[in-house]
Amino acid sequence: MSTLTIVDETEQRSDLASRMEMKFVLPSRDLRMVRRIVGQNCLPVQYGTGISTVRSIYFDNATLSACNANIAGDSQRQKLRFRWYDSPRPHRDFFVEIKWRRGLLTGKHRLRAHSEADLSQLAVHDIRDEVGQQLPADYQGIFLRYPDSVVLVQYRREHFVSRDGQSRVTLDYDLVFYRQNPRQRVSARFGHRWSDYFVLEVKTRPDMASVRKSLLFPLHPRWSRCSKYVTACQSCGLV
Repeated sequence: MSTLTIVDETEQRSDLASRMEMKFVLPSRDLRMVRRIVGQNCLPVQYGTGISTVRSIYFDNATLSACNANIAGDSQRQKLRFRWYDSPRPHRDFFVEIKWRRGLLTGKHRLRAHSEADLSQLAVHDIRDEVGQQLPADYQGIFLRYPDSVVLVQYRREHFVSRDGQSRVTLDYDLVFYRQNPRQRVSARFGHRWSDYFVLEVKTRPDMASVRKSLLFPLHPRWSRCSKYVTACQSCGLV
């Protein structure tokens, strides 16, 4: 019998349902300056006791269809990942996330997973088996389409929210990518560091994309195509 329970949080998180997401890849030497400017235009948000460390396992198939769809710029695509915070491996709590894109719109379905048993010593495919038993039927298609754990993406994230509470800004830095073996536990061996750059993300409601300028003023960064999953696959020599 599975010890895992899954709760779909998508309806409770309207900010995840549909949004515009703008990404900017900037040199690491500018992180302090950008943090100061964003902090003047927005309000910092802290989760837990400090800066979050985010870890995500991305899943795909043998031909890396999800990765290649992103590289090709397919207007409609999806990604599947497990995400957790502030520990090298998931213990009892993590999130199952299905991220989607339709043209300029993006969003994600986020499901909170809780286990009565410690998961940290399990192989990734064993955790998947637990998830598969409890995952709602609406998500089984993509779950079965992308069966293999491919890479672990790790970074530090700082959160900000606009003063009206409608938009979010994040700073992601100290990125490290690790190739995974689905028959083993989550592995953080032989990491590939992406130390020269950081990622600035602005997330707004679809009808509020124009507020980006006020959130970043006086910065005028160039909008970048940046998928951490694709960058991880490239850094690990998979594509």
